[in-house]
Amino acid sequence: QRGNIYHANLNSPEIFVYDKEGNLRKRFKHTLPSHKPITEDLSASKDPRDIFSSVGKVLKGKTITTSIFLVTPERLLIQYYNDMQLQLDVLDLNGNCVLSKEIRYRSPITQAKNGFVYVVVQPEPDKFGNLSNPAIRVYKYLEHQ
Repeated sequence: QRGNIYHANLNSPEIFVYDKEGNLRKRFKHTLPSHKPITEDLSASKDPRDIFSSVGKVLKGKTITTSIFLVTPERLLIQYYNDMQLQLDVLDLNGNCVLSKEIRYRSPITQAKNGFVYVVVQPEPDKFGNLSNPAIRVYKYLEHQ
Protein backbone atom coordinates (compact mmCIF):
# COMPACT_ATOMS: atom_id res chain seq x y z
CA GLN A 1 0.00 0.00 0.00
CA ARG A 2 1.24 3.47 -0.82
CA GLY A 3 3.20 5.07 2.00
CA ASN A 4 3.97 1.86 3.88
CA ILE A 5 7.44 1.20 5.25
CA TYR A 6 8.83 -2.33 4.90
CA HIS A 7 11.50 -3.48 7.33
CA ALA A 8 13.52 -6.69 7.68
CA ASN A 9 16.00 -7.46 10.42
CA LEU A 10 19.45 -8.68 9.44
CA ASN A 11 19.17 -12.00 11.25
CA SER A 12 15.49 -12.81 10.85
CA PRO A 13 13.25 -13.83 7.94
CA GLU A 14 10.45 -11.71 9.42
CA ILE A 15 9.12 -8.68 7.49
CA PHE A 16 7.46 -5.79 9.35
CA VAL A 17 5.05 -3.42 7.62
CA TYR A 18 4.51 0.04 9.12
CA ASP A 19 2.25 2.87 7.99
CA LYS A 20 3.78 6.29 7.36
CA GLU A 21 3.06 7.31 10.98
CA GLY A 22 5.20 4.39 12.20
CA ASN A 23 2.38 2.13 13.41
CA LEU A 24 2.90 -1.59 12.89
CA ARG A 25 0.29 -2.71 10.35
CA LYS A 26 1.33 -6.35 9.96
CA ARG A 27 4.21 -8.75 10.07
CA PHE A 28 4.91 -11.98 8.30
CA LYS A 29 7.70 -14.49 8.04
CA HIS A 30 9.06 -16.20 4.98
CA THR A 31 11.93 -18.63 5.29
CA LEU A 32 13.96 -19.82 2.33
CA PRO A 33 14.38 -23.61 2.14
CA SER A 34 18.14 -23.06 2.51
CA HIS A 35 17.78 -20.61 5.44
CA LYS A 36 20.34 -21.16 8.21
CA PRO A 37 19.66 -18.97 11.27
CA ILE A 38 22.37 -17.29 13.31
CA THR A 39 22.63 -19.22 16.57
CA GLU A 40 25.70 -17.72 18.25
CA ASP A 41 26.49 -14.34 19.79
CA LEU A 42 29.49 -12.18 19.04
CA SER A 43 32.44 -12.24 21.41
CA ALA A 44 31.80 -10.55 24.76
CA SER A 45 35.40 -9.33 24.83
CA LYS A 46 36.08 -5.64 25.35
CA ASP A 47 38.83 -5.81 22.73
CA PRO A 48 37.41 -4.61 19.36
CA ARG A 49 39.76 -6.99 17.51
CA ASP A 50 38.15 -9.98 19.21
CA ILE A 51 34.67 -8.71 18.41
CA PHE A 52 35.45 -8.11 14.73
CA SER A 53 37.19 -11.46 14.34
CA SER A 54 34.16 -13.24 15.81
CA VAL A 55 31.82 -11.75 13.16
CA GLY A 56 33.10 -14.11 10.46
CA LYS A 57 32.78 -17.12 12.75
CA VAL A 58 29.21 -16.23 13.75
CA LEU A 59 28.09 -15.60 10.13
CA LYS A 60 29.87 -18.57 8.52
CA GLY A 61 27.29 -20.74 6.79
CA LYS A 62 24.38 -18.60 8.07
CA THR A 63 21.68 -16.55 6.33
CA ILE A 64 21.27 -12.79 6.72
CA THR A 65 18.74 -10.48 5.11
CA THR A 66 20.67 -7.72 3.36
CA SER A 67 17.96 -5.73 1.57
CA ILE A 68 14.25 -5.44 1.02
CA PHE A 69 12.78 -3.53 -1.92
CA LEU A 70 9.26 -2.72 -3.08
CA VAL A 71 10.02 -3.61 -6.70
CA THR A 72 6.40 -3.10 -7.88
CA PRO A 73 3.33 -1.92 -5.99
CA GLU A 74 2.47 -5.60 -5.37
CA ARG A 75 5.87 -7.27 -4.94
CA LEU A 76 8.68 -7.27 -2.40
CA LEU A 77 12.13 -8.33 -3.51
CA ILE A 78 14.21 -9.69 -0.62
CA GLN A 79 17.97 -10.12 -0.92
CA TYR A 80 19.77 -12.60 1.35
CA TYR A 81 23.39 -13.50 1.88
CA ASN A 82 23.73 -17.19 2.57
CA ASP A 83 26.93 -19.20 2.85
CA MET A 84 29.01 -16.93 0.58
CA GLN A 85 26.22 -16.54 -2.01
CA LEU A 86 23.56 -13.95 -2.71
CA GLN A 87 20.00 -15.22 -2.89
CA LEU A 88 16.81 -13.56 -3.97
CA ASP A 89 13.17 -14.15 -3.19
CA VAL A 90 10.02 -12.34 -4.32
CA LEU A 91 6.95 -12.08 -2.07
CA ASP A 92 3.51 -10.60 -2.46
CA LEU A 93 2.46 -8.02 0.14
CA ASN A 94 0.99 -10.76 2.36
CA GLY A 95 4.29 -12.66 2.55
CA ASN A 96 3.48 -15.36 0.02
CA CYS A 97 6.36 -16.46 -2.18
CA VAL A 98 5.76 -15.96 -5.90
CA LEU A 99 8.86 -17.85 -7.08
CA SER A 100 8.98 -21.60 -7.59
CA LYS A 101 12.51 -21.58 -6.11
CA GLU A 102 15.00 -19.06 -4.75
CA ILE A 103 17.41 -17.39 -7.16
CA ARG A 104 21.18 -17.41 -6.57
CA TYR A 105 23.31 -14.73 -8.25
CA ARG A 106 26.70 -12.99 -8.08
CA SER A 107 26.31 -9.20 -8.00
CA PRO A 108 24.34 -7.48 -5.24
CA ILE A 109 21.20 -5.55 -6.07
CA THR A 110 21.66 -1.93 -5.07
CA GLN A 111 18.11 -0.74 -5.79
CA ALA A 112 14.81 -2.09 -7.06
CA LYS A 113 11.73 0.06 -7.62
CA ASN A 114 9.14 1.03 -10.21
CA GLY A 115 9.51 -2.38 -11.86
CA PHE A 116 13.29 -2.14 -12.39
CA VAL A 117 16.21 -3.85 -10.63
CA TYR A 118 19.62 -2.11 -10.51
CA VAL A 119 22.81 -4.13 -10.10
CA VAL A 120 26.39 -2.82 -9.90
CA VAL A 121 28.77 -5.17 -11.71
CA GLN A 122 32.54 -5.03 -11.36
CA PRO A 123 34.19 -6.23 -14.59
CA GLU A 124 37.04 -8.74 -14.42
CA PRO A 125 40.57 -7.28 -14.38
CA ASP A 126 42.29 -6.90 -17.74
CA LYS A 127 45.46 -8.85 -18.59
CA PHE A 128 47.54 -6.29 -16.64
CA GLY A 129 45.38 -6.61 -13.51
CA ASN A 130 43.65 -3.24 -14.00
CA LEU A 131 40.01 -2.92 -13.07
CA SER A 132 37.76 -0.84 -15.25
CA ASN A 133 34.92 1.17 -13.76
CA PRO A 134 31.94 -0.75 -12.46
CA ALA A 135 28.84 -0.87 -14.63
CA ILE A 136 25.22 -0.50 -13.60
CA ARG A 137 22.96 -3.09 -15.15
CA VAL A 138 19.25 -2.41 -15.20
CA TYR A 139 16.74 -5.25 -15.42
CA LYS A 140 12.98 -4.98 -15.86
CA TYR A 141 11.01 -7.05 -13.38
CA LEU A 142 8.67 -9.34 -15.29
CA GLU A 143 6.38 -11.93 -13.86
CA HIS A 144 5.15 -14.88 -15.88
CA GLN A 145 1.54 -15.91 -15.36
